[in-house]
Amino acid sequence: MKKVIFILLLVYVSINCYSIILPDGNKVTANKIDTYDSGNLKKVYFIGSVCIKTSVGDITFIKELEYYENGNILGGCIEDVILIPTMYGNIEADSYINFFETGALKTCSIQKKDQIIKTKIGEIIATERIHFNENGTINSIQSYYFDITINNNDLKLWLIQFDDNENLIYGRIEKGTIRDHFGNILEPSELYINNNGK
Repeated sequence: MKKVIFILLLVYVSINCYSIILPDGNKVTANKIDTYDSGNLKKVYFIGSVCIKTSVGDITFIKELEYYENGNILGGCIEDVILIPTMYGNIEADSYINFFETGALKTCSIQKKDQIIKTKIGEIIATERIHFNENGTINSIQSYYFDITINNNDLKLWLIQFDDNENLIYGRIEKGTIRDHFGNILEPSELYINNNGK
């Protein structure tokens, strides 16, 4: 009986899985693929793991990989916590990582361990994910409440966005009030900031 079950399982796996060559030359056993209209690989769901050379080092991906139409890696699920070198120091990424079409790091998930990121406006405790600009500067950070004072208003921001030069341009306010020129209290949930920090 065990032999029959094993043979049925083997037949099922062999019918639903096939080996494909990824754009970088690696082979994986795929159980589903999506393609662009051109026929180029868009997304592959696979069994096991595969090590891909990226701009931030060799990364072992599991379960799925996504590609741009030109064959450059877009992103995928990562196997373990990995150290990603950035201009802010090494960041411990886990679960998912994305790249720009040029290969530069775009997004990394940091769900298992918070990261302290030193920026021009101070140290920010990053949670969940960090988004980068193509030049390597931080685009946005999801954070526990980051305390900041703008125009004598004490605020707690939980989503912080920067421009290409790491100037604060946007924040979602968790707690705090803002007063206008006349002393009236405003209670926005979003704050847009000019480059001079006001």
